[in-house]
Amino acid sequence: MMFKKKVLASLIPLVFIQPVYADETNDKIKLDKVEVTGILPEKLEAVPGSFDVVTEKEMEASRPFSIKEALGNVPGVNIVQNEDPLGLAQNIGIRGMDPRRTSRTLLLEDGMPLFLAPYGDPSSHYIPMLERVGRIEVVKGSGQVLYGPQTVGGMINFVTKPIPKNGFAGSVSAVGGNNDFYGLHANVGYGTDLGGFMVDAIKKEGDGIRKNHKFDVEEYTLKGQLNITDRHTLIGKVGYYKEDSNVSETGLGEVDYARDKFQAPSGKNDFFEHERKSAQLQHIFQIDDKMKLSTQAYYVDSYRTSFRQTDAPGGYDDDTAGSSTGVTVMDRCSGLTLTEATAAQCGGRHRPRSYNYWGVEPRLDVSHNLFGIESDAVLGFRYHEEDIRRR
Repeated sequence: MMFKKKVLASLIPLVFIQPVYADETNDKIKLDKVEVTGILPEKLEAVPGSFDVVTEKEMEASRPFSIKEALGNVPGVNIVQNEDPLGLAQNIGIRGMDPRRTSRTLLLEDGMPLFLAPYGDPSSHYIPMLERVGRIEVVKGSGQVLYGPQTVGGMINFVTKPIPKNGFAGSVSAVGGNNDFYGLHANVGYGTDLGGFMVDAIKKEGDGIRKNHKFDVEEYTLKGQLNITDRHTLIGKVGYYKEDSNVSETGLGEVDYARDKFQAPSGKNDFFEHERKSAQLQHIFQIDDKMKLSTQAYYVDSYRTSFRQTDAPGGYDDDTAGSSTGVTVMDRCSGLTLTEATAAQCGGRHRPRSYNYWGVEPRLDVSHNLFGIESDAVLGFRYHEEDIRRR
């Protein structure tokens, strides 16, 4: 079966006005402008609802191994057990929402949506590598409505590390562990008052936390910045991500767990492949001290395919199974437990899917004193279009 789904979300208004009141001492609270890559301003008194920020300093101190560990101490965030050691397919929920594939919590990178298709298929099979992240912003409550669809639980924005400002800067790191795990990360950048660039490369591979759970992941990112004038800045970023893994979604029953708690019964038969290409361009116009216009355009092209062993019809051999014997896949699997030994009888399901989406989003941030109350207003809209092909 194949169907094509096209979603067009046009001219979605984003209007928000937040008054800020002085305390009894009449000391006024000064509001910062909305950051270009960050969602939350430095002075968090201007943010409505509940919010949390995981800073680069905090991550340096705690040394998390994955995004899951970095978010582990954020109140209200619940992350179910990873399917793999790196958390490649994150399952994040906020305040009791279903964490399955993070479909109720919007994920962003520098303000750009990360889902396979933000409106039509909001499932998370990609998340930035922790080495590229300099700050994590979590918004819950009334403030989350500003940022897009699927924010019933909240919004999480991963802010990537900035381009160097003074000359060359770079780093190289390597990690290793059991189960043949290794990881490599290289970063180099150069910057001046006119702007700069940064190149990031990451490679991670290992045998996983269960048998037959191999994974191979690589990600490359190029980021550039041009300071046209004191008031105009351009920031561009392109990225390429590729995953090839045998991580399965099959759990263990009581008998299988007693026999070998580290086994993955369908691991040899399951595979998942994901290729993602992305581009993002941002223009920042600092109109004056109280007004800033930030415009971003983004494009994402993703292809993901998987083969999962299953005990139900839908395998490669569905059409031929009954040609001579009349025996269907369901007949052959009846009463059998889903294990490696039953793979040949039960077959599996192949799920190739492709997605691409693009959008343009201008936002005007204004600090004003309407009605004598110092306030901050965010005005804008989003034009978003996506194309989905699922088989």
